[in-house]
Amino acid sequence: MKRNVKRIVKRTAVSIYSAVLFFMINTKQIDASSFASSKLATGTTKLIADVTTWAMGTSIAAIILIAIYFWLRKSGANDQEQARWDKALKRILICVVGIGTTSAVINLLLSYYK
Repeated sequence: MKRNVKRIVKRTAVSIYSAVLFFMINTKQIDASSFASSKLATGTTKLIADVTTWAMGTSIAAIILIAIYFWLRKSGANDQEQARWDKALKRILICVVGIGTTSAVINLLLSYYK
């Protein structure tokens, strides 16, 4: 039984290595400059830019609503609960900074493709 399993594993490995070697030998060169100006590349960069703009706008709006909710809950809470709501508000502010930074980095990276 073990001998059969070893033989099957060995044959499978040889088949995979043969397929990889075959595809490596038969690859074609791609001209990168023609791809950069293609509709696929330019459309993808525009799509990513639009999605990051949309995501930043909607996430900021949602975070503002959540922050207002937290401030309202904090105003009606006792001293112990106010400390908990303060921590939640700090986390929300960290999220705002993180979202803004992430969006800026993505837009910066996309600017190199233009």
